[in-house]
Amino acid sequence: MKKTLMLSVSFLLMLQVLFLAAPTPGYACSCVAPTSPQAALAEAKAVFAGKVQQVEAQSPYYKVTFAVNTAWKGIDNAESAVLTAIGGEASCGIKFQPGQEYLIYSNTTEDGRLHASLCSRTKELQQADEDLKALGTGTHFLATSFVEQRVERSEPAKQQAMPFEPEKQNAVIDFGATGVWAALAVLLAAGAAFWMLQRKRGK
Repeated sequence: MKKTLMLSVSFLLMLQVLFLAAPTPGYACSCVAPTSPQAALAEAKAVFAGKVQQVEAQSPYYKVTFAVNTAWKGIDNAESAVLTAIGGEASCGIKFQPGQEYLIYSNTTEDGRLHASLCSRTKELQQADEDLKALGTGTHFLATSFVEQRVERSEPAKQQAMPFEPEKQNAVIDFGATGVWAALAVLLAAGAAFWMLQRKRGK
């Protein structure tokens, strides 16, 4: 009896150790981002494009400082700070990289600070062509807008130009016609000279 009890207790202890040692499942961010740039713009407190200048850990957030290039809503300075969760994707946080350019759709925390997450359409600028076209011009804070440059690069290629512009084509045609007449005149003059030379020899 005593031996059976000892075996039972040992078995239960082993089960407890195995349970505690087993890895707990991770939980990914679960939310639905706005389906269109227009919807995201309407829902956001601030929308802007900028380059990451600094990333600071301020638990439970990262504070990300941006040099703002273009703003469409809620931004009136050339620099802005946005919070995102430290936990990364598991807590819907965004892994912002210094020096990278992003299009930010941000809401606010309870204390009024801007906050961006995977639940918005926030993304790297190089992946935001659809959004940039839909958002339009915006307010530029830099003399050279990389947003405008991005939109220009993303436009469909223009149709191939004609081999010659109309005016240049006409000029080439005119020049060609003039050249033909000049060649004919030279041939006629040479023919006349040859004919006259033959007549003189015949005499």
